[in-house]
Amino acid sequence: MKNLRDTLPPSFLQEVPPEVLADEEGLQFEALEAILEEGNPVFRRYSGSSALEAEIELVCEWAGQYWYTSMSEELAGPFESLDAALAARDLLVVEAGTQEVDCEGWSAETLKQKLQVRAPEGQVIQIGGASFQITSAGTLVPAE
Repeated sequence: MKNLRDTLPPSFLQEVPPEVLADEEGLQFEALEAILEEGNPVFRRYSGSSALEAEIELVCEWAGQYWYTSMSEELAGPFESLDAALAARDLLVVEAGTQEVDCEGWSAETLKQKLQVRAPEGQVIQIGGASFQITSAGTLVPAE
C-alpha cells in the first residue's frame, strides 16, 4: 500500500512545510484541507437518525483524482475514477439510517438505478433532490 505522500500531487507537496511532510498525521490534515477547499465534491451520502449520530461521506475530485473522506474515517485515495471510489467504500448502498444521496452529474433516476437497497420498508430517502420510499420488495418509488 502506498503512503499518502506518494499519492499527492507534486505541486501540493512543494507548498507543504517540511515539518508537516515529516508528520503523517499533519500531512493527512493538510491534504484533507486542500481537497475540501480546492476540490469539487461530486458525491455525498448523509446518514444518521440524529445530529449526534450524523455521518457525512464525501467523494471529491481534486487534481484529476478522486478522494474519499467522512466524519469518522481518514482520507482515502486517490482513486482513478468516481466509480472506483464509490465501490471501494460501498457508497451506493442504502442502509437503515441513510437519509440522502447525491451525485453531481447524475440525475435522481440514474442514481436511483445504481443504488443497492438494504434498508427497511417505508424508509424515505432523498436521492438527487427527490424523495423516494423503500417498498416491501426493496425497490425505490417516489414518496407520497
